[in-house]
Parts: sequence; structure tokens; C-alpha cells
Amino acid sequence: ECGTHFPYDKESKIKLIQNNENPSALHNNCSGKHAGMLCLAKHLQIDPKGYTDLNHPVQQLIMDQVKRFSELDKFPLAIDGCSAPVPFLPLFNIALMYQKFAGGNYDELNTLFDAITSNPYLIAGQDRFDTDFIKAMAGNAVTKVGGEGVRGVGIRTAKGETYGVALKVLDGNQRCNPIATLAVLEDMELLTDDELNKLSPYKKIVLQNHRKIETGSIKVEL
Repeated sequence: ECGTHFPYDKESKIKLIQNNENPSALHNNCSGKHAGMLCLAKHLQIDPKGYTDLNHPVQQLIMDQVKRFSELDKFPLAIDGCSAPVPFLPLFNIALMYQKFAGGNYDELNTLFDAITSNPYLIAGQDRFDTDFIKAMAGNAVTKVGGEGVRGVGIRTAKGETYGVALKVLDGNQRCNPIATLAVLEDMELLTDDELNKLSPYKKIVLQNHRKIETGSIKVEL
């Protein structure tokens, strides 16, 4: 129930066009989330029909877990780009959820954390910050971008500490999200020099016109 659009990956998009093929729901950037919801319905042995409806058991269970880990009893809801109910949460509570995600105190979250850090490519894909960040952190961190410039990060440090970080780009533009994320994490001294070196392509964004002439850059000031 996520709809269709051409894949974000340029090569995959070109291949579809060259083969005169139309994109399917499998190419939607939300398809992984929807596949997870369908798997949950199967696990619960319930009818998946209408699984994006707020009153469906799948969504009710999701909201129960959001309340559990965000420590909020209630929050506003809307329908997002994935056609599913989405909670409106303060950044503090998003960061709290990611801290718990990395904290190692919940078996179910440990399973998810290990699955993500073992398969970073499946989180975003080629030349995507989320995937490259998880790779660079070598099993010690997860991150996920969301719609309208939202991002969450969960990190385990060498000292055994865990941190959760949440960011929101006010105008919703995604292009400054990676550089802002690295700037915040570097300011908090949560990244090693080696990790920063691996992520150096994302530390400065150069803007070019169609003739490849530099017209500006994006930098972060804290």
C-alpha cells in the first residue's frame, strides 16, 4: 500500500527506462517498511488487509512500541509519505528512542541493531550517507533519515557509553542533513579520527552548476 515511483538510484532508474519497464511498489523507498508490516501481520497470524489503517492490529502494536520507547503516552498523528500513520515526536524523545536502540538493554532492539549493522547496504544503498555511516562505524552505530529532514542516530562508544541524537532540518531539505549530522557528532566527540576520515566526502557539500563550476558550498556553524 505504498504506491510507486522510480527508484532513487540513477542506474536502476535508467535500466528500467531502457527496458521499457514501469516501476512497481518494490521500487518505492517505503517498500522495506511496508514489507516489515506485512511480515508482522503474518507473524501475528492476522489478516494483512488494511494494514496501514490506524485501527489495524499492526499499527496498534507499532504505536504501543513507540509509546513504550519514547516514554510518551500520547502524541499527534498524521499520514506520511508512506501512507501509514506517523507520530509527531519531540526531538528529545526521538533521541531517547535511538539511545535505547543502541543501549543494549532490550533483546528485541539488540536483534534489530545487529541486523542493521550487519547489512548497512539494505538501509539506504550505494553512495547514501546512512549506509556509508553505518559501514564506517563498524557495528557501533545506526542511523536512519526520515521525511522532511528528520534523522536519528544511535551510537555505542568505546567507553561503553550509548548516545541518541536527533536532528530536524527546518525547511525539510535533505541535502544538508549528512553534513549537519557529522558536525553535531564531531562536536560531541563521538567520532574517532578514523571514522571521520571514512566519512570525509560528507563533511563539505560543494554546489556546482551544470558546467561543473563551483557556485557555493554548505557548511555548518555550531
